[in-house]
Order: sequence, then C-alpha cells, then structure tokens
Amino acid sequence: MTDFTATRKIFDRFGQNVIIKARANLSARSKNGPLSKSLRYQYKQMKNSFVFNLYANSYAKFHDQGVKGTGRGNWKPKNPKRSQGIKSPFRFVTGPGKNTILKSMVDKPSFRTRDLETGQFTPKTTENKNQAAYLIARSIGRYGTPTTLFLTRPIETFGKKLIRDLSTAFVKDQRKFVDKLKAAYTK
Repeated sequence: MTDFTATRKIFDRFGQNVIIKARANLSARSKNGPLSKSLRYQYKQMKNSFVFNLYANSYAKFHDQGVKGTGRGNWKPKNPKRSQGIKSPFRFVTGPGKNTILKSMVDKPSFRTRDLETGQFTPKTTENKNQAAYLIARSIGRYGTPTTLFLTRPIETFGKKLIRDLSTAFVKDQRKFVDKLKAAYTK
C-alpha cells in the first residue's frame, strides 16, 4: 500500500482548521459547551480510497442549519421577520415524548422562570417545568430556530483550499511511490 503522508497532512490541516473555526463561531455566540467539545475528525486510508469524517453531537445539524417554523393551522406570525430557519431542511415536530430534551434543559439549575406579573423567580415545580418546556416547544414550532452555519461555512471556506492542496499532495505522494519502485527495480 502506498504511503500517503503528504495527503494525510492536508486532511489533518483541513480537519484542524475546520474545527478551530467552528469552535470560534460557537464561542462568538456563547455556545462553547458540549457541542464545541464534541467536534472531532477522523481520517482513514483504505486500500483504494481515503475516508474523512467530521463528528459532533447529534443536534449539531439542527444548530448549524436551523429549524423551520411551521405554525399551526391558520396561524401566521404577526411579524414574518421573526420566522427563522426558513431554508432549513428540518422542522420541529411536537408530540408525546418530544419535549424530553427541553424538559432536561428546564431542569438545569441555570434555567429559572419568572412570574410575569411580579417579575420574581418562581419555584421549580413540575407544573412550572412542564409549562416552560411546552412554551419553548411552541415557540420553536411556530418561529423555528436561526441558522448559524457554524460548521457549514468553515467546511465551504477550507474545502476550496482542500481540493487545490489535495491534488498537489497526491501528486507528491505518487512521485514518492514511483521513485521507490524505480529504486527497487534498478538494484
């Protein structure tokens, strides 16, 4: 099997650059928690091909592409500018068991609800948690979530350079291989 060290370096540089820029995009939006820490890449050389994968938490695609707001029945947003994720391939589906992620978010100590009349924080009762999760789900269902393109933009930016650099690295690796073959057969 041919040694593709130059090609591997190009893929490694691409993966590192994409992850650094994606993390910078997330931290600019103050979202550098578990999603940022989950970003990684893997490069494998097979017999006749290369495999390059980017990995992230399961919800990264929704955060990157946004979620389309669907509305309900005849409901239309009063302010159409508030609708987000209009071009997203994803839409939020509510139903039994769908709010478990939102309920776990509401259960965190940093999440606190307020009484609209007094402005004071309300105690975390099961009813308050369920109401907060329902209202968040309804808002996402109606308006959607914005597209951040935290991962798409770095891939597009560095992808153009990857194609250019990959062709020169591949030629360099093939030349090394041919030189090794020449040296082996001339002895």
